[in-house]
Amino acid sequence: MGLSPLNLIPIAISITSSNVHLNRNLNVASPESTFQDVLNGKIGTSYSPFGFLKLDGGYEQNRMEQYRSPTLNITRQTLIANQGNPKFFLDKLTKTDSTVSLKATFSPFNSLSLIAGAQKRAINQEYTVSVNPVSKQEFNQTVGETGVSLFPLEGLSIANTYKFKLTNGKEGYALNTALAYKPISTPQFQVDISFTRDQVWGKDLNELDRSTVLQGVGNEVAVSIRDVDHVVETGSLTININMPLPEFPYVENFVVTAQGYIKKINDRKDAENKKEGRVENSYDITGLILKGTLNF
Repeated sequence: MGLSPLNLIPIAISITSSNVHLNRNLNVASPESTFQDVLNGKIGTSYSPFGFLKLDGGYEQNRMEQYRSPTLNITRQTLIANQGNPKFFLDKLTKTDSTVSLKATFSPFNSLSLIAGAQKRAINQEYTVSVNPVSKQEFNQTVGETGVSLFPLEGLSIANTYKFKLTNGKEGYALNTALAYKPISTPQFQVDISFTRDQVWGKDLNELDRSTVLQGVGNEVAVSIRDVDHVVETGSLTININMPLPEFPYVENFVVTAQGYIKKINDRKDAENKKEGRVENSYDITGLILKGTLNF
């Protein structure tokens, strides 16, 4: 949903929710049921007082509640009613994650933009394992960022962003590089090339661990602060071919899309992860997608 008071300041509002029930055997010895409720809200705005200056601000809050049971085919009501019974109740995780962000983009030339921004993030988490008492944790993270974007050629952009993070008083760092290039862009033929590289090191939240588990088995993992050192690289090549079909009166065109992509994660802490029983994050994946779309 979008608003624009007096047609001066656009405001974008987004609210999404999901309810997930997973009932599966993760392995032969570990059946598991998971109930997960998520509610996400976001509001953002931007304002450009001058042609060379743009200001962006936003607030985001994500809420999540997750119950897990070592029993298959259990109902949500039975699971909640039997908290504390190891036969039915494995753990409960609730989390509220709020972020306030501000960013300024200064563009003195068409080929150059300078970026400065800040974020304030607060996470409140409660985690209960079986019959153990509730563990309550709070994480406060302040992020400062600075970056530069270059546009040396038509259709080409190169951006570098450096972030300094302070999480519960512990320092962490991140460096992001992003490249996007459209060497060919015509109504009938488009080529898009993109590459990103994210490097994170120091003390930080366990974002990569949580992402790996969520993608792998669908479960949320409790937030924690740990020593991180990893690089995530992604790249893609997309080709779109638009073929008009004027000989068919009810068909507009036929679009063929071919995409090749690659993703590589190098977690330099994987040896430590394996030793301490945590998930290992490193992997390489490549893929090819070919599809056709008939537009009427």
